[in-house]
Amino acid sequence: MTQNNKALLKTDIPGPKPLRIGGNIGTRFAFSLDRVQSVMDLYTHFGHIAAMVAHDTRRVFAFGPIFNHQILSNPKLFHVVPFLKAPANSALERLGHGLIMMNGDEHTYYRSLMQPSFHKQAIESYHHDIVNLTVSMLDSWERKESVWIVEEMRSLTIGIANKILFGIDKTIVQSSIGKDFQRWLQLITRPSTILFPINTLPFPYAKMLAFSSVLEQNVIALMHQKSSKNTNDVLSILLSSAKTSDESPSFLDLVGQVATLFLASYETTTNALVWTMLLLTQHPEIMHNVIAEIQSVCGQSPIEPLHVRSLPYLGSIIKESLRLLPPAIYSHRLTTEDCFLGDYHIPEGSRVSYSPYVTHRMADLYEEPRRFDPLRWESINPSPYEYLPFGAGARMCIGSGLAITQLTIILAMIIQRYSWKLPLNAKAHYQVLVSLGIKEDISLKLEKPTTATISQPIQGTIRRLVDFPA
Repeated sequence: MTQNNKALLKTDIPGPKPLRIGGNIGTRFAFSLDRVQSVMDLYTHFGHIAAMVAHDTRRVFAFGPIFNHQILSNPKLFHVVPFLKAPANSALERLGHGLIMMNGDEHTYYRSLMQPSFHKQAIESYHHDIVNLTVSMLDSWERKESVWIVEEMRSLTIGIANKILFGIDKTIVQSSIGKDFQRWLQLITRPSTILFPINTLPFPYAKMLAFSSVLEQNVIALMHQKSSKNTNDVLSILLSSAKTSDESPSFLDLVGQVATLFLASYETTTNALVWTMLLLTQHPEIMHNVIAEIQSVCGQSPIEPLHVRSLPYLGSIIKESLRLLPPAIYSHRLTTEDCFLGDYHIPEGSRVSYSPYVTHRMADLYEEPRRFDPLRWESINPSPYEYLPFGAGARMCIGSGLAITQLTIILAMIIQRYSWKLPLNAKAHYQVLVSLGIKEDISLKLEKPTTATISQPIQGTIRRLVDFPA
């Protein structure tokens, strides 16, 4: 490569121009106002390689399966980076330093410690806890004509996380560590916390740091409690693995793994359940077909592990929901040395992002990509880098199997007993915290599953992301 060409490649990445007022910072702020639309606009207007600000290689997006493969199959070159700035040796730093934030040998070691908790046999051992907690929720619905679906799914997934992750029974859910983690999630994802990392009261960042210390102590207390018992929850299995490890990590070393386990299981599962149920409200024929499948396979019997593997249409609905509205809009990596993305030279220390959301909406991979169509899965078999709701490669989400199992059990059980529809003029606005979720709760009217439902059109910003029949 000639010196002139090299210089050209370093400065020629297309992207939005700096704003007249605010410059590069203003452009980045404008991007953050709606990250879902902004990342799609980058791809639409500038192609497979785009900078957040034109010609600035410090913040680059690489779209599509080829670049997904390049980034995700080379973890030595593309390192994960922390979500939130944390003071050194703080509770926040330790809570944030879980498996998904680790690189190299450290990531390999802790993944091996956590792997036994997510083997097929372990996942099946959690089955009846998931069923029992879902039954409790559905029984409470018998006295209701409608439910606030985000609140219901959030309470259910917190209960499941408490039980299968930490061995905490439903009877003490309200005072459990799951509620602490929910509060912590709200604090760390507030825009004011992210934009103003100032450790002085009354700034939200300072309040978040203080609560992080409380949460860390509660996590350590729970680990002390669990270490003296022989139970089958994920935390107990992790502690058992740690005891037999040559390195024998301390409780303080494991704090981040516990935080990762909860956030990954609770936040993404809640959002996936809510989005799938809302998508079904707009597609009565799909709802009718999945009711028929579940009645044929399960009848009114309790959902057993065999049923989970015998519901292909429901499986396609879940796949399609995760394709259309995946948990991660995009994810960052930091280059550890100079490299190339296509023809572009990317310096060491650049932030490179790949996007499951954009990949899943590429028309050359998915026909009519904005349409919810579970039947497409009868004729397509995308590669791991074309369909990646849980990532891909060596860093693929360790809990993906458990997540799919939970979604299948919970949705099958709800559909066994109910169908649902939206009230008049219902609105669904999306937001991105840890994952793509709904901004405000939405009420669903409950009906018997045999009722012929007429779709009530949904309003709100969700219509920017999905092409609905009406």
